Amino acid sequence: MHNLLKGLKVVDLSSVLAGPLVSSFLGELGASVLKIEKPSGDVTRSWRTTRESPTGQSAYYSSANWAKSVEYLDLGSEKDNAKCKSLIQAADIVISNFLPEQAAKLRMTYIEHARSHPGLIFCELWGYSKDPSRRAYDAVLQAETGWMSINGDGQSGPLKVPVALVDIFAAHHMKQAILLALLKREKTGAGAHIKCSLEASAFSNLANQASNALMNDTDSVLRGSLHPNIAPYGETFKCADGKQVILAVGSNNQFESLCQVLDLPEVVANPNFSSNQLRVNHRADLQSHLASAISKWQSSELFSKLDQANVPMGIVRQLSEAMASASSQNLVIEEVVDGVATKRITSLPFQTA
Repeated sequence: MHNLLKGLKVVDLSSVLAGPLVSSFLGELGASVLKIEKPSGDVTRSWRTTRESPTGQSAYYSSANWAKSVEYLDLGSEKDNAKCKSLIQAADIVISNFLPEQAAKLRMTYIEHARSHPGLIFCELWGYSKDPSRRAYDAVLQAETGWMSINGDGQSGPLKVPVALVDIFAAHHMKQAILLALLKREKTGAGAHIKCSLEASAFSNLANQASNALMNDTDSVLRGSLHPNIAPYGETFKCADGKQVILAVGSNNQFESLCQVLDLPEVVANPNFSSNQLRVNHRADLQSHLASAISKWQSSELFSKLDQANVPMGIVRQLSEAMASASSQNLVIEEVVDGVATKRITSLPFQTA
């Protein structure tokens, strides 16, 4: 699987996150990836946390750039522009996130290259579907596409998800489109012009939240981690050892098993909790009963008991704890850049036989 795309050449003209994530994915599948950066480099090379060294490759840049060679070209220069064009003519796939006017000025449009390279797969990322010239940023898009209105609670107010979720969504959609284009090219020999927008990707991934709004004409409610359709699902509770736990109870059987472990026969017998919809309607009352019972348990003991009873529960981990787990360590890939080890999570978190 990791050499499935061996022999394919990718030219990545994109910067920041979405496009570079796509070319890293193709690189992990064996493609040869050349990333073109302006002479000052991708802006994410300078995006460092307060704890990072001011030298070496930044963690942010490392998260989206793996197994690539980099060439620094000034595409406004005739010489460098011509060199980039020749590299594209020898490539199978191009990834770009220029604004339309930038692409036209630099002669880095699909039409410019497809005339002499009809088999080229050219994947363009824009910010907004109807206004591709508008500059796009993940935080703004999370606000405008409704994501912030469903994340947070009454105290916090609307919050963005603390990763660039819209970029990550778009990267996945671009990967899918490129793989489909490769399949099409294998059958027909024809290339493809793929156009993806961050905005459309954000809307596309709202899933049940979008359907709730479309079908029920309901507006956003800040629920924190609570699920709008299921209870108790997303509720967090503090155990006797101070650790936070979360429940994800999706059926009546699981709910009855939860109450049995917590020794709450009166909760099972309460008609207000006899179905999922009723539990959603009486969520606050239910949470009060559960919080009192869970506060008497040690988190590890409760996890063990509920796991045996097939009731989904998790202990809230710090990111450092999660990254130290065996499961996450199996997904870490490492690359040495300028003598310094860089790490990222693989784009291929699956196994095939």
